Amino acid sequence: MKGLQKIVFALAAIISIFLYNNSFAACIGSSPEWTSTADFNSVRSCVVKAKMGDHIIISGNATWTKTLALTKGLTLIGSGNPVITSSVAVFYWKPSPEAQAAGDKLSISGFTFDGNGSNFRGYGPIRVSNSSDSNYANLIDKNNTISNTYAGDHKPQLAALIYAVAASKSR
Repeated sequence: MKGLQKIVFALAAIISIFLYNNSFAACIGSSPEWTSTADFNSVRSCVVKAKMGDHIIISGNATWTKTLALTKGLTLIGSGNPVITSSVAVFYWKPSPEAQAAGDKLSISGFTFDGNGSNFRGYGPIRVSNSSDSNYANLIDKNNTISNTYAGDHKPQLAALIYAVAASKSR
C-alpha cells in the first residue's frame, strides 16, 4: 500500500509541476526586444509588457480562439514562419490616442494565418479598427500567408482587402 501511495504522490507532483509551468506565459526579454511562443497567453503577456515601438519575436505554432487587441505600435516578427490557426481575427489593431499622436505603427511579418476552414469571421487575420474616432491605421503587413480559409481561390483578394483597409486609413 505504501508503494501505491508513493506512486500517487509522485504522479500528483508531476501533474502539479506541469500545470504550474503551463499556467505562466512564455514571454521573456525586456524592452525593446521580447521573445514569445506562439500561444495566445504568451503573446498577450509580451504585448502587455512591451512599450511602444518594441519588437516581439514569436516562434512555434498555436491555435487561438480569441482575438488579441493591439493598441500600441509594435513589431511582431514570426521566427521560422509560425502558423497561427484561428477561426476569428488573430490581431485587432485599434491604436490608442497616444499611439496615434506618436505616429505609432503596427508591423506584422513572417506568419502563416490558418483560417481553419473559416474566413476569420469576415475580418481576415488582421482586423483594423473602423470606428469613427480611429481614422488611423499605420499598419505594415508583410511576408504573411493566409491558408485554409473558405475564401478559397480568393485568398489574394482577402490579403489585398487587409492592405486596402489599412491603406485607406493611413495618414
